[in-house]
Amino acid sequence: MLLKTEITITGAGRTDTDVNAVNYVAHFDAPVMTAAEAEKARAEEAAREEKARAEAAEKAAREQERLAAEEKARAEAAQKAAEAARAQARAEKPAEKPAPAREEK
Repeated sequence: MLLKTEITITGAGRTDTDVNAVNYVAHFDAPVMTAAEAEKARAEEAAREEKARAEAAEKAAREQERLAAEEKARAEAAQKAAEAARAQARAEKPAEKPAPAREEK
């Protein structure tokens, strides 16, 4: 969008049967901007672009934080599951019989 505004185009030309349109002409009236207005428009566009970049960076940072928190939660859950499995294995392990006492002579 070059002019950043809606324009109306008026076309002029005519073709007859079996004739191609060559050098078809279109005309529109463009709004005239002063140099100051053009500079202001460029500055506003640059500000919008910078804001969009900053918002994208913030969104990416939030997503990284969310992913890191999920990974931490998964690691903690895996650690708890491993601890529970070890505790279960210890509870199910048969008690070792004590070695018979040696008689001393």
